[in-house]
Amino acid sequence: MVEEVRSALKATGLEGSNLMLEITESVLMEDRQPIIRDLDALRALGVRIAIDDFGTGYASLDHLREMPADILKIDRSFVAGMAANSPDSALVAAAIAMGRALEMEVIAEGIETSEQVADLRELGCPLGQGYLFARPLPPEELDGLLETDARF
Repeated sequence: MVEEVRSALKATGLEGSNLMLEITESVLMEDRQPIIRDLDALRALGVRIAIDDFGTGYASLDHLREMPADILKIDRSFVAGMAANSPDSALVAAAIAMGRALEMEVIAEGIETSEQVADLRELGCPLGQGYLFARPLPPEELDGLLETDARF
């Protein structure tokens, strides 16, 4: 995979820093050493690595500490379950703190309401994605979305 990414970057002229690849937490549980080696090589190209669906797998803290990753993406199932004093809210807060402790950016997935945005901001999560911001759309409509000054 590293050679495919290297070739794609070269062919397109895209800087590695403009590419983010996601690896699911469950994949981290597989044969770790080859995964770590490949992720290190991708990061050497400037590619940013995100751990996707965090909280749904069984990665230990040791696994997370060893992974060469830049971004921790909190799974949408926890964001959807957030409410005042709910266990999911406590888990989201813990995941945010863990990401920060590991010097990773933290992104919450599956944001669908402005209340979730407010709750996540209060917990200190600076980034998010979800249908509240935009639904999947064809490439030709992306420019129009990026030109809007939508703020949440």
